[in-house]
Amino acid sequence: MKTPRELLLGRHESAVPRLDQIRNTVLDAMGKPRRSISGKLWEELILPVRRAWIGIAAAWVIVIALNLLAGADTQPGVNTSGPLNPDSVLALQRREHLVARLIEEDNDPSSPAKPPEQQPRSEAPVEQKIV
Repeated sequence: MKTPRELLLGRHESAVPRLDQIRNTVLDAMGKPRRSISGKLWEELILPVRRAWIGIAAAWVIVIALNLLAGADTQPGVNTSGPLNPDSVLALQRREHLVARLIEEDNDPSSPAKPPEQQPRSEAPVEQKIV
């Protein structure tokens, strides 16, 4: 009489070639060297959305081309306006004079610093509760 182990092995004997194939593929995968981080990033971030990255790159090419065609000045912050209005010059001079006068008053040691005003304390009664 056959043991239960022999009965089970006999019943599933047809699966042995498929199990050997699975075992070989797993062992082959374990023997391969690990991929670098850059390789993983390339495969997980770039490759799945290639069309989106191509669209973004095309948009940047268009932006750069339009910028070059516009011929913008390469010197930022250059103001090429005309001469100043006389009223503006007068207002700037008054402002400078006011600022200078305020600085002189602030640095003047003859005026002593004002002590902070003392305010009376509240005369409200303090309630104490015994718990």
